[in-house]
Amino acid sequence: MSSVEDPKEITEALLKIPDVETLACVWFIKDNKPFPIIVMKDMKKVLDHLNWWSEGKPTEWFDLNIAQRDGIYIIALIPRIKKSIERWDIAYQLRTGYPPPRDTKYSVMFRSITFVSGNGTVFDKISDQIGSEIKIGFVDDNDVNRNNISDIADDKIHTLGSFPINQDNSLYDYIMSMIDDAKDPGVPNIVSEVI
Repeated sequence: MSSVEDPKEITEALLKIPDVETLACVWFIKDNKPFPIIVMKDMKKVLDHLNWWSEGKPTEWFDLNIAQRDGIYIIALIPRIKKSIERWDIAYQLRTGYPPPRDTKYSVMFRSITFVSGNGTVFDKISDQIGSEIKIGFVDDNDVNRNNISDIADDKIHTLGSFPINQDNSLYDYIMSMIDDAKDPGVPNIVSEVI
């Protein structure tokens, strides 16, 4: 977040944020629990930015949401808006010597890491095993063998820790709108047993 108000400056600031293009979700069963791995372009660049922005604590700065409607599911990693505003307020006070005015209004813009599935996925088979917390992995699409997508080398998978799932109920409508708005849903997923 910044105190930028000029539309041109806002556009320039947004262009500095890495694009997030998710291509697939591969579900592994690891330690008897589902473990989704998001396949994405420029994974290192995106995760480096995410770790920088979250001060190295992504599980504290992001909400992980998993939802399903009409055979399509979504996994979305979304910044915690309230925490971001609190950080901006502190930065404002450090910069000016006093807190922001009480009537300050906030406009928050962000890019979430989101995967929206297509129809006919394995999600129905594993959704009841997910529980209230899950570890999520990421892999760069250049590190995936398209002929055997479930054969992903462990050293290519990057995790951010275990996230509680669906902690912020205020995001429900936003999450569902992303399912509804998906013009080109992702590819079907694969579940692999990791032993």
